[in-house]
Amino acid sequence: MTLLNGTSLTGAGLHRVNGGTLNVATLVTINPSFELAPGGTLDGTNTAIFTGTFTWSGGAMDSTGGGGRTVLTNSASMSINTPNQKLLYRRVVDNYTIANWSGGQIISGGNGQIWNNKTGSVFDIQGDLSLAWASFGNFLIFSNDGTLKKSSGPGVASLGAIVTNSATV
Repeated sequence: MTLLNGTSLTGAGLHRVNGGTLNVATLVTINPSFELAPGGTLDGTNTAIFTGTFTWSGGAMDSTGGGGRTVLTNSASMSINTPNQKLLYRRVVDNYTIANWSGGQIISGGNGQIWNNKTGSVFDIQGDLSLAWASFGNFLIFSNDGTLKKSSGPGVASLGAIVTNSATV
């Protein structure tokens, strides 16, 4: 499905991308609950702004044409859960909220993938988890201006990323 000018995703219930591609071709705000599920892809060359619950249970965030951006506003929440693998390729994520990562490996590759943890935001690693490089393209850049923390798990979490920090780790 391609979202073009004038498109919006609103209303009650859960909007899920599972086994297909949501192509963001225009600036769009997504306000209901949203899930990126196994086999699903959030792609496109424009910006998807999430203001409600975003669950990343599998699938890929990508920008095959370049320029794609995912924005998690301060009214949103993000849960990166389930043991399923998640892929982050060539997309920029601007996080203004609390992102709780409690399950599954995140694999990153390509060129241009950046996670911007903005002022006031939290990226909470809730277990002995791994963000790994996909062995192609550049490493993920994780730019932390908020809080990056590991709140649970007896071992370590690994981040195969270039981390820049101006706030709290």
